[in-house]
Amino acid sequence: MTNDFVDPRTRLPRPGAPTPTERRQAGPPPEGATVAEAGALSPERIATLSPLLEQMGRLVGGVALVVDRQGRPLGPAPESVAERDARHAILADLARHLEAQDDTTLRSASGGLMAWGTRLSADGVHLANLMLLALPDAPRPLGEDHAGAVLPMIRATSKEIARRLLAEIQARDARNMVTRLLTRGTTEALAAESRLMRMAAQVPGVLYQFRLWPDGRMAFPYATEGIRDIYGVAPAAVRDDALPAAAVIHPDDIDRVMESILRSARTLTLWHEQYRVNHPTRGLIHVEGRSQPEPLPDGSVLWHGLILDVTDRVLKDEALLASKREKALILESISDVVAYFTGPDMRMVWSNVRPTQVSAPTVQDWPDNTCHRRWFDSDVPCDGCPVIETFRTGQPARADHTTPDGRHWALGASPVRDGDGTLVGVVEVAREITDQVTAKRALDLAVADLKRAQRIARVGNWLFDPAVGVPEWSEEVYRLYECDPAQPPPALADFGRFYGGADLERFRAAISGAVRDGKPYDITLRLTLPDRAPKWVRAIGEPDPEPGPAGHVVRGTIQDITQVRAAEDALVRSEETLRLALEVAEDGVWDLDARTGTVEWNARYYAMLGLSPDIFRATPDAWMGLIHPEDWPRVEAAAEAAMQNGRQFNIEYRMRRADGAWIWVWDQGRPVARDADGAVTRMIGLVTDIDARKRRELSAIEAQVSAEQATQEKSRFMAAMSHELRTPLNAILGFSEMMKEEMLGRIGHQSYRQYAADIHASGAHLAKLIDGLMDLAKIEAGRRDLTLERVQVPAVAQAALHLVEQTAARAGLTLESDLDPTLPPVIADDLAVRQILFNLLTNAIKYTPRGGRVTLSARAYGGGGVAIAVADTGIGIADADRNRLFHPFARGTSAEHSRIEGSGLGLALVKSLVDLHGGTLSLESTPGQGSVFTVRLPPRRSAPGLG
Repeated sequence: MTNDFVDPRTRLPRPGAPTPTERRQAGPPPEGATVAEAGALSPERIATLSPLLEQMGRLVGGVALVVDRQGRPLGPAPESVAERDARHAILADLARHLEAQDDTTLRSASGGLMAWGTRLSADGVHLANLMLLALPDAPRPLGEDHAGAVLPMIRATSKEIARRLLAEIQARDARNMVTRLLTRGTTEALAAESRLMRMAAQVPGVLYQFRLWPDGRMAFPYATEGIRDIYGVAPAAVRDDALPAAAVIHPDDIDRVMESILRSARTLTLWHEQYRVNHPTRGLIHVEGRSQPEPLPDGSVLWHGLILDVTDRVLKDEALLASKREKALILESISDVVAYFTGPDMRMVWSNVRPTQVSAPTVQDWPDNTCHRRWFDSDVPCDGCPVIETFRTGQPARADHTTPDGRHWALGASPVRDGDGTLVGVVEVAREITDQVTAKRALDLAVADLKRAQRIARVGNWLFDPAVGVPEWSEEVYRLYECDPAQPPPALADFGRFYGGADLERFRAAISGAVRDGKPYDITLRLTLPDRAPKWVRAIGEPDPEPGPAGHVVRGTIQDITQVRAAEDALVRSEETLRLALEVAEDGVWDLDARTGTVEWNARYYAMLGLSPDIFRATPDAWMGLIHPEDWPRVEAAAEAAMQNGRQFNIEYRMRRADGAWIWVWDQGRPVARDADGAVTRMIGLVTDIDARKRRELSAIEAQVSAEQATQEKSRFMAAMSHELRTPLNAILGFSEMMKEEMLGRIGHQSYRQYAADIHASGAHLAKLIDGLMDLAKIEAGRRDLTLERVQVPAVAQAALHLVEQTAARAGLTLESDLDPTLPPVIADDLAVRQILFNLLTNAIKYTPRGGRVTLSARAYGGGGVAIAVADTGIGIADADRNRLFHPFARGTSAEHSRIEGSGLGLALVKSLVDLHGGTLSLESTPGQGSVFTVRLPPRRSAPGLG
């Protein structure tokens, strides 16, 4: 067949264009069709036999023809035969002979032709004749003596043609049988689709065949009367040409419909489309069509399908959804397994589902095609097999089956009868119900769990329909009211046996308001039963939104809350006792609800911190905001341990009062309530003011630490003094001893002069050390007096730089200064300032490697004060050494500091002199990058004698 089609839209009338008056024939054969064409020997069928006929003709040196029972050739005949009357005559003569016998041999006296013929029969019906003509001018013409060899060949060929024809008829009959099964009254057998079929029978629609030729012609060879409801045309009006139907398709949908038809024709896939039709009498309607294409030998495609009016479905969303779902089941696929049997041997002759592992074209060719083997992998039929039972009784049968792998199936079989009621087969529908069985089991389990839960929780459910007048109770409601479940519940008018006084009035008012006005209620009632202690119950009613003829239907629950009520009463008494205790407590009291995060403080707690309950809102975050930052980690860890592990909360920490002061408190708390999982839900604690005690303890500890530090410093001082004094003394004593004994000769030797220089240097170092110690001693004893005067800091700074120039040059360092010459004079001790700067500069030079830089800078500070900074690019000072460097004989602990000689008195003296001036000394340092010492001298407005 061809692979493409002319777009049929080219044949559609366009607005303003004339309507064609003549069209080519596009439908089935005319009424005068031959018997052979009616019997499936159409020209298309004859064309498929051409190779076989041509081969026969070559074998006999003639032509092979298929003719009808009157002798007329079917299909194209060779022109040499069609032009000779004699040959037409012998064909007609031979056909007459074949009406009386199966085959015969004739010889034409006039034409000299030899002809052999045999019948073409299908299923016992004489449809046509197969004839063989031997041409006299053939190279090796056949004669009568060849009849014995030619006739068997003709018979064999006839049987082959008949076999092909019979196979086609059987296939057609099989399709017709399937159609009958699906369209006859087998809806009971097809239980899964019964409801859909009933709905489909009520929907206007048309069953049809639609044909499309490669040249774009189209027609409805077959259509039911329902086509009038779909397109407003009669079946005969579109049998030859489909244009009248296409003309009423909505203009916005026609392109889509035609494109989908072309796509289905080219791909031979299912055609399915929903579109609008401008019906001549009904107006705009919505239709949906679905059909299966079938290729024909002439290259055309024939669709078999159904078009439904889905206007209501489109207009109603719920109907649309149901229609799509159900129509898809019947038109697209059947979810259930459907099989047809013609005998109780359980062998299927038709099924709607083909197993994926089977490649046989028909059910009959499937291996092991019994339903129990094919679908359930079993060697024997299911227990209570409904197919066997229906064949035995002639009645519908049902059975449930469970496979070894745990799947559940519902099996149903229905008889299929012919016109006279004879049982001709059975249709079985198998539906997997594993999900339904699982859901039912889950539902049964849920119902059992619900009953168990109601019994444990002592809560039951009920329903009251005012139209009935008597409520419906669950088992637990019967148990709560101690009534017999075998008896119906009492009417509402008789509920005086359960409630009395105000409780009965409240119940009646609540149920009356729910029934009459649709008002829900949730009330607590006192239930009184004869010879029983009173119970407390909680009754809840929820009316349906829409009332019925007698009022709203009310559904609700009732729960025995006697124990809960007793616990609530006990809790109220406990809370009242606690409230009284908190009011008289001397300490602060807090109560934390961990579920809500709320905290309650008593008045004493607020007073302890100087806070007002009207202004300060106690929350966990606000509480943490009052805790000293240094104490946060300890407090958070203790609180987390108490909440997570249920430990007692016991910790001392500092809190900030409203006036900004810090006080020490002792906080003790413990969990007092937990939830079902054991998590802490409530904690209560006491807060005690221990500030005075804590400060005494801290003062004692600080004094002890100071004493220990003083002892350590004294020991270090004595050790350092011993070393510092002995070193120059050893030099003095040793060199002087050598000179006294004249070990190198008489005085005047060159070495003695060097020894004398060493003695002098050691003596100077010792004198400097003693001066430093004396200065420190005077300062610490308060005997170091300052001689205050106006000091020009730039001048003093330049003098200090001059003193260390040679030392810096020898060390290979660069000295820099950044001095503001406009700095105002500062009131200070000139000598002390010089000593401060000299010590800082020599210290910087000592600890700065060769190639480094030392900078002295000064700037105004504090409205008359001066800030002097000495910065270097030296080895720097570690954080651990910064505070101890200002103590006597304290030096850096790094290896670089240890290699450099020093007494450890310079910075201590600087610190003492700065303190005497009321100034500050600060240090900034980065190891490996350098240090900055900054001296800040505060402004002094006057000094004694300076006016």
